[in-house]
Amino acid sequence: MAVQKHTYLHHVATVAYHLISGLIRALIWQTMTLVGYFLLTTLQSPYNFLFGLPVFLGSLGLLINALLSVVTAVTSKRFIEGTCIFCSRKLWFYN
Repeated sequence: MAVQKHTYLHHVATVAYHLISGLIRALIWQTMTLVGYFLLTTLQSPYNFLFGLPVFLGSLGLLINALLSVVTAVTSKRFIEGTCIFCSRKLWFYN
C-alpha cells in the first residue's frame, strides 16, 4: 500500500523509473521478435519453423505488453501512486 504523502517528486521519479525499465524490456523483446522472424524467414529446415514461430509470437506479445505498461505509466496517476518506488517501503536500503 502506498503512503498518503505521495509528492510530485515521487511522481516524476516513478514515471522515469517505469519509462526506463519498460523501454529496456521493450528493446529486449523487440530483439527476440527479430530473432524469431529471422528464424521463420530462413526456413532451411523444419526446426526453424518449429522454434521460430513460438519465439516470434511469444516475444511479440511480450513486446506489446511492455509498450502498454509504458503507456500506462505515463497516463495513469493511480498506477503511479500504487507502484511508487519511494512510498512502497520495498527498497533495498529500508531496514
